[in-house]
Amino acid sequence: MSGIALHVQKLDAQNLGAQMGAQMNEKNQLIVAAASDLNFVLKEIAPIFEQQHGGAHLRLVFGSSSTLATQAENGAPFDVFLSADTQLPDHLVASGVADRATVTRFAIGALVFVSPDSVSPDSVSPDFVSPEEATADRATADRVAATGVAGHDDGAAPERTDDFSRRLAACAHVAIANPAHAPYGRAAAAALRAMGAYDAVKPKLVLGENAAQAAQFVETGAADCGILPLSLTRAQPSALRSRALAIPQKLFPPVVQSGVALKRSRNAALAADFLRFLRSPQAAAIFRQHGYLIPQEKKEDQKDGRKDASR
Repeated sequence: MSGIALHVQKLDAQNLGAQMGAQMNEKNQLIVAAASDLNFVLKEIAPIFEQQHGGAHLRLVFGSSSTLATQAENGAPFDVFLSADTQLPDHLVASGVADRATVTRFAIGALVFVSPDSVSPDSVSPDFVSPEEATADRATADRVAATGVAGHDDGAAPERTDDFSRRLAACAHVAIANPAHAPYGRAAAAALRAMGAYDAVKPKLVLGENAAQAAQFVETGAADCGILPLSLTRAQPSALRSRALAIPQKLFPPVVQSGVALKRSRNAALAADFLRFLRSPQAAAIFRQHGYLIPQEKKEDQKDGRKDASR
């Protein structure tokens, strides 16, 4: 299997403590628990942050957002939690586990539909899917980046939803992340409902524990189709890259991704620095390369100099 499977860890809090506890005392170590769609983008961002913070070392743990949040609540020795939604970091703040002042909304994800014949020359640019293509139109992309809301009056073009429905009908199995655990799974289910295809596709669904496992199912042939994060398919070999078709942003609620530092962190200042770095122009450029949109700061946040760029 490819890099996805090698880097997604499904660990309980006790095992995490045993494996990482000795490293927690390192002065400049951060354990970053992140949603699996961030696998490839964080592996580009982490070395840059480490280089700019001499001696810093990031240990990345990937999984479904809800599983990692539960582990954080149960005492897993994470310093930073990066979710594929905003609700789980807010929940950790409300439960007293995380520091409200560090909440940071850093990216907005996109979905693609992968099937054996997804791409036609006039549907996707030769260098795959740009963030603009993944949101169907620039106006929608700008609105989502500014507000995190796609808008409910924009329905997708009928020819595009008909095309997806036709392709879905030809699929034997459709892999998505489990909506019970993964925000990208909920987004995929919402897109299917918006197309009017959910009931027909439901018996074909193959649920991954997280988005990376769903991508693995498609890559290995366990499912011939999938609705996956753009960031994972863009980073994969041409077997997935060349089979992906952008799903218009207006078909599903925006996947606004948020992070927070945990109060138990022994490197709280470094954790806060890392979250701020995720909002830096340098990190934003890397997120965009992986197909993400970047949430825009509101003017009052810029004026007040708040750490939470989303509020």
